[in-house]
Amino acid sequence: MKDKYNEEVNDLKDKYKSMEDANDEYLDALEEAIKKERDLRDTEDAWEELAKKEKQLSLMQRDTSGLYAKDTLSLENEIEDDRQKLLDETVDNMLETMKEMYEDQKEANEQKIEALNELVDEGALTREAVQIISTW
Repeated sequence: MKDKYNEEVNDLKDKYKSMEDANDEYLDALEEAIKKERDLRDTEDAWEELAKKEKQLSLMQRDTSGLYAKDTLSLENEIEDDRQKLLDETVDNMLETMKEMYEDQKEANEQKIEALNELVDEGALTREAVQIISTW
């Protein structure tokens, strides 16, 4: 009788643990989605800021008096640095996305193998049961 209650308690613990794991997984995924959305917004803002700087540079380059020569050179360097930074971030984001896709595929493959192993185990148990029943 005590074993039965212990088994029920263990089953309940397993159920709660599964629910906790599912909640943790959901919250982690939600947090990651929010982070990606913020990163995307920041990247978009950075590209827009770069476009504004390029427009300002274009206007400054039209000046033929040489009054803005130093500022123009400084802005050109700033634009080049910003552009390189944004391109580097884009490459890094693409690489991170590829890593995530690889990890998702790896996990899917592992789950498929687990499912196939369970089928094999169930088939072996079924064969054993049939053999036992047939020997009675």
